Amino acid sequence: MFSDDDIELFNVIIETLKVHNTAQVSDLTHTFRLWKDARNSDIITKEKLQLDEYEYDELESFFYYLQATKYAKEIAEFPDVAVEETVPDEMLRLQFETMDRAE
Repeated sequence: MFSDDDIELFNVIIETLKVHNTAQVSDLTHTFRLWKDARNSDIITKEKLQLDEYEYDELESFFYYLQATKYAKEIAEFPDVAVEETVPDEMLRLQFETMDRAE
């Protein structure tokens, strides 16, 4: 039913969101059209449970960005890697702050 890309994205989403609380996940999901179009207490049917292409791309890029920064942080954990080959903590902090402002 789902493409390999969809399944990969689901896995990234699950891995990323499992550290967030319900309110944070709710804030994210409620930015999408399918929630904005629904009224309180409406049931969002599986037929309506779709993101448009722009929303899907935005969600995908957000989660892959988070995954990339996670991997970038891990670079510094390798003792044989020169300091100049790592992502500076200040750069990571600025990236996270930028993402927070975007929400």
